[in-house]
Amino acid sequence: MPRALSLLAAFASPVFLCAAIAGWLFEVWPANPLTLGVSALLVMGGPVIGIAHVATADTWEDDIDEVEDAPTAVLPAPVAPPVRVPEPLILTAKTDAARRFASWRDTPNPAITQRERARRANQYVRSS
Repeated sequence: MPRALSLLAAFASPVFLCAAIAGWLFEVWPANPLTLGVSALLVMGGPVIGIAHVATADTWEDDIDEVEDAPTAVLPAPVAPPVRVPEPLILTAKTDAARRFASWRDTPNPAITQRERARRANQYVRSS
């Protein structure tokens, strides 16, 4: 119960803050130092009241009594599921050709590699 009250107090604070700001903007509630002080007290008081609820609650001792009275459940050991071994892949000439065709993107192009080597060599010669 104290945790529920602290949660209620914690969530009520931002809701009240939004309601107070909306009241000031729509001129339903006058924005003066008194209403600012009251709303600030209520907004900051929510978490403080929640902390006070949790701090003063003595549910810890009640939880121990409940745990001692509860029976212990004994579960059987879990059974491991059977391990599936994948079937070996059989590569035919057609699948091998398809793999070579699909891997052309991953292999470096020799023309580009040669051009980059020449560019780096020219850059090295110019800087010397």
